[in-house]
Amino acid sequence: MLSAWCPTALALDPALDVSQYAHTAWRSRDGFPKGAVTAIAQTSDGYLWLGTEFGLVRFDGVRFIEWQPPSGDRLPVAPVSRLLVARDGALWIGTRTGLASWKGRTLTRFALPGSGEVTALAQDRHNVIWVGTFGESGDGRLCSIDSDRVACVGDDGRFGLGVSSIEEDPQGRLWVGSATGLWQWRPGPAKQLDASINALAQMPGGPMLVLMFDGGVRKLVDGVMGPLSLGDAAVGRKFTTMRADRDGGLWLGTTTGILHLHEGRVDAFDHSDGLSGDFTNRLFEDREGNVWVSTLGGIDRFREFAIPTTSAKQGLASDLLVSTLAGPDGSVWVATPQGLNHLKDGEITVLRRRFRGTSGRSKEIVDRGIPDDTFTALFADAQARLWASTRGGAAYFEHGRFNAVAGFPTTPAAWCITGDRSGRIWMSHNAGLYVREPDGSVEMLPWSTFGPNSTALAMVEDPASGGLWLGFRASGLALWADHRVVKRYSISEGLPGELVEGLRRDGDGTVWAATSGGLARLKDERITSLDRRHGLPCDAVHWLVEDDARAFWLGMSCGLVRVSRPELDAWIANPSHTVRTDVFDVSDGFASTAVTIQYAPQATKSSDGRIWFVSRDGLGVIDPPHLRLNRLAPPVHVEQVVADGKAYDALAGSVRLPPLVRDVVVDYTALSLAAPEKMHFRYRLEGQDANWREVLNERKVQYSNLAPGRYRFRVTASNNNGVWNEQGAALDIEIAPAFWQTNWFRALCAAAFALLLFGLYRLRVHQLRRRFALTLETRVAERTRIARDLHDTLLQSFHGLLLRFQTVSALLPGRPAEAKSMLDSAIDQAAEAITEGRDAVQALRTSTTEMNNLAASLRTLGGDLRAQQSADAAAIRVEVLGVTRALHPIVRDEVFRIAAEALRNALRHAASAQIEVEIVYDRSQFRLRVRDDGKGIDPQLLAQGRREGHFGLEGMRERAGVVGGKLTVWSALDAGTEIELTVPASNAYVAGGGDDGPSGFESV
Repeated sequence: MLSAWCPTALALDPALDVSQYAHTAWRSRDGFPKGAVTAIAQTSDGYLWLGTEFGLVRFDGVRFIEWQPPSGDRLPVAPVSRLLVARDGALWIGTRTGLASWKGRTLTRFALPGSGEVTALAQDRHNVIWVGTFGESGDGRLCSIDSDRVACVGDDGRFGLGVSSIEEDPQGRLWVGSATGLWQWRPGPAKQLDASINALAQMPGGPMLVLMFDGGVRKLVDGVMGPLSLGDAAVGRKFTTMRADRDGGLWLGTTTGILHLHEGRVDAFDHSDGLSGDFTNRLFEDREGNVWVSTLGGIDRFREFAIPTTSAKQGLASDLLVSTLAGPDGSVWVATPQGLNHLKDGEITVLRRRFRGTSGRSKEIVDRGIPDDTFTALFADAQARLWASTRGGAAYFEHGRFNAVAGFPTTPAAWCITGDRSGRIWMSHNAGLYVREPDGSVEMLPWSTFGPNSTALAMVEDPASGGLWLGFRASGLALWADHRVVKRYSISEGLPGELVEGLRRDGDGTVWAATSGGLARLKDERITSLDRRHGLPCDAVHWLVEDDARAFWLGMSCGLVRVSRPELDAWIANPSHTVRTDVFDVSDGFASTAVTIQYAPQATKSSDGRIWFVSRDGLGVIDPPHLRLNRLAPPVHVEQVVADGKAYDALAGSVRLPPLVRDVVVDYTALSLAAPEKMHFRYRLEGQDANWREVLNERKVQYSNLAPGRYRFRVTASNNNGVWNEQGAALDIEIAPAFWQTNWFRALCAAAFALLLFGLYRLRVHQLRRRFALTLETRVAERTRIARDLHDTLLQSFHGLLLRFQTVSALLPGRPAEAKSMLDSAIDQAAEAITEGRDAVQALRTSTTEMNNLAASLRTLGGDLRAQQSADAAAIRVEVLGVTRALHPIVRDEVFRIAAEALRNALRHAASAQIEVEIVYDRSQFRLRVRDDGKGIDPQLLAQGRREGHFGLEGMRERAGVVGGKLTVWSALDAGTEIELTVPASNAYVAGGGDDGPSGFESV
């Protein structure tokens, strides 16, 4: 937000001392690489490059990275002695053993004569690179590199041990400093000046400065050496290096710290002030105006604060400041326990009762009627008189001296002073509120008059009522008028805090109160509060000042906060509105406003629009219309990707990662070296993150279990003053799939799945068809079995009835009594046939026999069949072999019916004399054999399986198949017939079944 209303600042304010700049030191214990820094440069991508005793280090403001070319090439052997960034962006690297350049992704090495130790690097306006080298035998060289062609001079010893410095002045003259003197090398013939030169520095718009080998500094004007006055600060110091900054300041490195020459003043900074070391190697100014100092102990950065602070080092009477007040002439008064300070036009004057002496940076004035050196509260009345409270009493300053005022208390001094338009002076004291009338009379109002806990820390006139608004230490806000408390406001009336430290009254009657709970606005007896809930960074407000743009500046414990007038008006119109603020914190030079003893006023606005305030570090000042802020958008880079512990270079703009990576870490950075700890980043992994994520000074992000595919990582950043690089940087990331994550594998799986579904579908169709076929077969088998049962039971019974009826018909005419007996027998047989039919229809799967005694059933059946035949019917013999076992009911029924069919056929068709039935219970199988000695079966008929219209044999085979048995028929004409049925034991027997009768045979 600030970048929209402030100019660019790319250099240090030359009006400030070096101690007023922000200083940061990096030492080895802070993660700084080992070895002294011997060279510093900054490439166009924003990185700071540090040449050290052990190699090259790249620095982004947060991380020091020991650097080697990623291509696998090696730099010349360290230490790195000189660095130079050319206009084409190439980084030239000079070491003790040679020279190389790094541009893009290419490292080029150059062969130099002699030892090859580089001692100086420069580029002229024609883009020629100049290189100075060292020669132990007195043959130091000066080499030029133009289009990669190297040309050197100096083998004649003209430069002695070597060239130490090369500099081009604004007129295009090339100056070369060497052990033999200063040379004007170009244009024209080389000219030598008699002096041994260590370093050169061109002052912007000024002379060339020359650092001599003996440690002195001179200036070169029109080719003539002259002295440079550095004052007493340079006495006894030996200079090692120097650098001129863009704003005309000169930085001098010495063996005992640094000196800063600016606007005719010189100030020092050394190890006791926090410098990483006293011996200075190099000085450098980066593109943001930061000055870098390398020492034997580390590296230091100096940058300008947005809020510089003036302290005792600049000449104030003390570092403990208690109040400040702007005068109508543009000056500023500052109260301290050791005198009153007056700042005007950059000069500091200290007013004291007794002489103490100053640091030499300020002027001291003694006496002038000062009651005491311990000053507290200040106030300027309508006559432009300065009122001050001291431990020796109150006084006002007029016509160059103080005038004591009777009636006010002495020790302890007053908290705050104010006045009204009638000329009254109000002074808040521990004992009560003192009122001095225009006639000089003084009245004291005890604090009990105003209620409990009513010591006032802030007061402001209320012209509408002729009274006074008072802000109390612990009881809120009150309006005093007509010798009484007219109105009172505390937390119960909506005031955000009981502690009120600052008051302001607008012309429309609005009262603003800085309280411990936020900023309160009182208008038409209604209080609204601006606090953390509405956009402030914290709650407690110590003071408020309105600038010339009508923005509010709030002194808070968490920073100096600016609320613009549009934001303030939006909040006034809608108290639920969240205001946008600009916050200046410690990194901007703001020290906490909370001091041990607080007197009023804590802040003031001078006539030039600057805002002054007291803090623990001294007197802070901010110039709202002319803030020197950093408006350079930081370059943004994605440095590398680390996938499962393996690093991948991101300089190419894309990386391809192997399959099945679990953890992907993206390292990114932005190059703003002023205050990198305040940088904000926004990043997003397209294809993974739905929205941008914003973080503060985090420079890596981790993703886990990313799916195979293409991603784009994008990152943008803002500098310490909120200036964003919206373009940022991007990196394409491709994660290769494993074979089972590829599209062809997915297609193959989809095809296999489709085939599986089709196979399941076909299987289901087959099952349905099979079920239907089984159902159909079952119905057909049922009908077939019914047919067999009808054939074996009803039809046979009806056939027997038919024979009886024929007999009755034959007997009826001649033997009616016998015919009647035969008819009665036929009726009984018909009843049995009906029973058989009912059983066949209703209980086809019920056992044919009630008992599990197959032999007995067959004997009974044989007797019945013989009774239906003639008297000479064949004899039937039933024989049982083996230990009898219980048969499965279905098997027993089917065996019974097969035997019955065989017996009927033998009795009716075989004309046999003897029929044998053999039942064999064997462990492995059950066997039934029926033999007769009749006329046998025609072989042709036996081959056909059945006679037309007869189903006996066919039915027996079907029944054998039902029980899983095998039916075999042997027969020959006139040789009898044998029918054998075998059933496996697993099908025939019931597990655990008992015997069905004894073994043996019996004739029927």
